Amino acid sequence: MSPYYRILFILCYLSILIATITAITYYKRLNNAFRIIALLLLLTSVSELVCFIAVCYERYVLRYTIYHFYSIIQAFLITSYFIYAIKPFYNRKLILVSAVCWVAVGSINICFFQSLNELNSNMLMVESLVFITISLYFIYITLKNNMVQHIFRFPHFWMAVIWLVTWSTSISFWAFVKIIYRGQGDFIKIAITVQAIIEILSYLGIAATIYLFNKQMLKNEER
Repeated sequence: MSPYYRILFILCYLSILIATITAITYYKRLNNAFRIIALLLLLTSVSELVCFIAVCYERYVLRYTIYHFYSIIQAFLITSYFIYAIKPFYNRKLILVSAVCWVAVGSINICFFQSLNELNSNMLMVESLVFITISLYFIYITLKNNMVQHIFRFPHFWMAVIWLVTWSTSISFWAFVKIIYRGQGDFIKIAITVQAIIEILSYLGIAATIYLFNKQMLKNEER
């Protein structure tokens, strides 16, 4: 790994740590939906560190294997977050259904399309499509919700915006990831840098959302 990409990783990882530490610090003040986000951040910080160490020792298969299973758990946790945020009836049943569906999607990708020694770009694209759709739907129902008087003070609204931006850029990156890596060096660097900047801003956005709105989260949980 070149020094440039090491610095880029360190910056990304610092943003993940900031978000994780913020979530853990205010964990007791968070509602159920944001506690799921805290768990996701903790999982992300551990998996990214392990993957970085794997790359340093050129254990690329280990890195890809971790990403395969991490993506399944990530997809389940983000789906669970939206289920709790939207709060439909029978949310426990929906969470169980989402767990089964994501395990099925991830397993099908591993068995038939991208094995554990390959990058799981198919799974990441499916996640992107699903979470772009859910984010747009959540923003739509939030705008129509009369009980949300100040939308810009509503933490779930900001999370939906963050997810929308994150996954919208992610789908473009992973859709062309093989083409990107076959291209010229400068183009690869630009693509990876832009993606890294988006991820850094996303994690800092999550940290800011938790920091600014943690006091009112439990109050919103009762609505």
